[in-house]
Amino acid sequence: MSLVIGFAFLSYIIIIMPMKEYFKRKRPHRVSKEIKPLKYKTKDPSFPSGHTYLATVNAVAIGIIYGGLIGGLLMAILAILVGFSRVYMGVHFLTDVFVAYCLAIIVAYLISIAFPLILNLHEIILNLFRF
Repeated sequence: MSLVIGFAFLSYIIIIMPMKEYFKRKRPHRVSKEIKPLKYKTKDPSFPSGHTYLATVNAVAIGIIYGGLIGGLLMAILAILVGFSRVYMGVHFLTDVFVAYCLAIIVAYLISIAFPLILNLHEIILNLFRF
């Protein structure tokens, strides 16, 4: 499972971080004085939602690879709640969360397809360092 989480975080660095820097979308509380974030005011870009992306890519990939129907459903509910909480807290727009969901589902599917190859590569690397 740690391999899935590792690849999910790597995809965050490769996909989400550059998108945030490219679009530089202001957070809702920076655009409208009427929106007050519940917890904190942050200055980093809003689009797409990194928390939602990481929660969803991990939930979907782990659900596909390990979870079965009930596990996958529970993981999907968790990811939906993370996205909802980001909008509710006033730190993301709905479109930030929606795009994060879409990207995460695509990447999670790619991770699940590549997972057998990742496991084989992991085993090869471990065998190289055994004495």
